[in-house]
Amino acid sequence: MPTCDLFEVNITGLEPDTVDYLVYTDLPAGTRVLVTCQRSFVNLKSERRLWIGYDEALVIQPSIYGDFNGLRGRIDVVQSDRRALERFRNIDASWSSGIGSKVSDEVEIVFTVGARQRLRDYGRNNENLSGQMVSRSGDLKIVESRAAVIVPMHSELQPLVE
Repeated sequence: MPTCDLFEVNITGLEPDTVDYLVYTDLPAGTRVLVTCQRSFVNLKSERRLWIGYDEALVIQPSIYGDFNGLRGRIDVVQSDRRALERFRNIDASWSSGIGSKVSDEVEIVFTVGARQRLRDYGRNNENLSGQMVSRSGDLKIVESRAAVIVPMHSELQPLVE
């Protein structure tokens, strides 16, 4: 039965336009983690919306930080913003409610241990997952951690504010 009492996230913006991350955990190697790079903006209905570019499902590696398993990587924030802008432009205009503010300079990296685990020990919807870091979302048990850093958005990637 998998247990999660530790799911520590550290991020840094060491170089312009990149974010390095290190996650260490007591979850077993082979656990899938969704990593998302997001910013936010306000639409024309004054609702906060997410500007999501980079999103990848990664697998926790063994002994990445001493005795702990984890993830280590780098995200190119400019590439992430290009992908988010492309997604934004491809949204059906009738579904989109436009953009009423600039996209924020704050980049948030979200790490989520979701329900679709390859390891059978997790059970359906992570029913066998336990520990201090585990929370419920409906019938699912998840682990989520997030961290933020300021990476100014390039002006050519900002969508036009209506």
